[in-house]
Parts: sequence; structure tokens; C-alpha cells
Amino acid sequence: MNDEKLRFPPLDVLMVGLWSGLVFGLIEVGIVRLQLLGSKKFTFMSPDFPWMTPVADTILLLTGGVIVLVVAWLLRGRIGWRVAISTYGFLAIISILYRFPSVDHRAWGLVAAGFSLQLARWIGPRRPAFQQMVRRNLPWVVGLVLGAGLGRHALLAWQERRGLAALPEAAPGAPNVLLLIILDTVRSLDLTCMDTIARRLRSSNASPNAVSSSITR
Repeated sequence: MNDEKLRFPPLDVLMVGLWSGLVFGLIEVGIVRLQLLGSKKFTFMSPDFPWMTPVADTILLLTGGVIVLVVAWLLRGRIGWRVAISTYGFLAIISILYRFPSVDHRAWGLVAAGFSLQLARWIGPRRPAFQQMVRRNLPWVVGLVLGAGLGRHALLAWQERRGLAALPEAAPGAPNVLLLIILDTVRSLDLTCMDTIARRLRSSNASPNAVSSSITR
């Protein structure tokens, strides 16, 4: 089928890029979650990770889409769907393969190129249905990403308020105490300082002096 008959306007190119970035970003979030389930390493994950990753992937894909549109404009032609879909597929797979550092970086390009070409070939005969699906599902995907971000922060705020409400009121004239813990060395599997403190607190002979000694060692 002739590629000339399968071109769509720039707005559709950007809309497909927005949808693809959010969808592949959510897939990336799921992959990272699965990786952490079987990991024994201490890993801090920001509460913003579930929404920042889709947004970052969207920016990456839309940047590629804008570059393709600029090149097409300089060539005085409309954008071909194969070029746009292949670009989005290539960048999306590269961003996912980044989560697998054990994979040879030289293989990233080959895998991403093969996937993007097969994706463009598969969507070709289904282009009208694909564009209709993107238009129909885009609001739901955007809502899901926004809900992941706003919902997480709302949950954290609710947990904080609940925790503060459960604290007993301070006695009149009680001094304000600030406990500052500095972690100067972090091991690959756990935190030495925190391990020591936890063992001291679980000990029947634990005392403020013992805890203070654990912190200052």
C-alpha cells in the first residue's frame, strides 16, 4: 500500500505521540515495580515516580515527533505515518530497555529498530482503527496518569494527618526535641546505622544512651 495515501496531519502525529508516551511510560512503571519485588537491595522510590515516568517518556516521544515534523516541513511534504510510528516505537523501546542494564547497550538499537519497523507494518492496514482508538482512549490514559500522581500525594497527606492526629498531646512545658540522624555510609544491601539502631531497640536492655551510642558510632 502506498505510503502517500497513509499520511495524517501534524496534530494526529502529536496526539499519537502523547498517547504512546503515556502508555509506554505506564508499562515502564509496571516493569520497575516487578523488578523491585524480587530485589533484595534497598531502593528508594519517589512517590512521584508513577506519574513522572509517563510524563518523561511522553516528552521524549513528542520531541522525536516534533523533529520528524520539522524534517517533513523542510522537505515540503506531509508526514508519513510509517516514519512517525517507527520513531515513536524506537524511542519507547529504548526507554524500556534502559531498565535492563544487563542487556548489551549495542543491542538496544537493533531491538528497538526491529520492534519499530514491525509495529509500523502491523499498524499500517489498521491505521483508521488505530487513530480512532487513540482518540477514544487518550482522555482515560491522561486521567490515569493524573490520578496516579494526585492520588499518591492525597494518600500521603491523609496518612500524615492521621498519624499526627493519633499522637498524644504534649505535656505542658515539655521541651521540643529534634532527633537528627545522619547516614554517612550506605551499604549495597542495607543500612548499617539503621540495622544497629533496630537491634538495640529490640533488645530488652535498650536505653536512650544505647540508641545515642548507636547513632554516633
